[in-house]
Amino acid sequence: FMRIFLIFGIFYGLIGIPNLFIDWFNSFNLLATQANTAAGGTAVHAANLFAAADQIFHLAIDNFSLFDFGKSMALILAAFLAGILLVLLSIELLITILKFYFTLYINIIMMGFSALQQTRQWAINGVTNLLKTGLELLMIKLIIGLSITTIMQFANNASNNDNQSLIYLVILVLSLFSLAK
Repeated sequence: FMRIFLIFGIFYGLIGIPNLFIDWFNSFNLLATQANTAAGGTAVHAANLFAAADQIFHLAIDNFSLFDFGKSMALILAAFLAGILLVLLSIELLITILKFYFTLYINIIMMGFSALQQTRQWAINGVTNLLKTGLELLMIKLIIGLSITTIMQFANNASNNDNQSLIYLVILVLSLFSLAK
C-alpha cells in the first residue's frame, strides 16, 4: 500500500505541475541559444533563418560575374541549396516543437495510469519521451545555429575569390542535407 501511495504521489505531483515540463522545454531552448552564442553561432529564430538565407542569396547575386562564370554559378547553386536547407531545418524545428507540446499534453493523460503496476511504464515512457524531444530540440537548434554561421563564413570567403571556401561551402551544404532528412 505504501509503495502504491508513494508512486501515485510522485506522478500526482507531476500532474499538478505541468509547468515543470514547459520549464524543461524552455531550459533546453535556452541551453541551445547559449551554446550557439558561446560557440560563435547565431541564435536560432525564424527571423534569423530567413534573414540568413536572404543574405546568402544577395551575396551570391552581388558577386555574379560573366568572366568567372563557373565560380558564380557554383556560388549561386550553393546559396540556393543553403536556402532550401534552412527551410528544411526550420520545418524540422517546427515539427520538434509541435511534437514536444503534443507529447506534453498526452503525457498529462498518461500520468493517470501511473498508480497501477501494469500501466506505470506508460507514464514513465511519457516522461522519457519528453526528455528525448527536449534533447532533439537542443540538437536541432545547435545544428541550425552553427550551420548558419559556418555557411555565412564560407560564403563571405567564397565571394572574396577564395575557391577553396567555395568548395567547402558546396560540400558543407550537401552534407547538411543528410541531417535535414
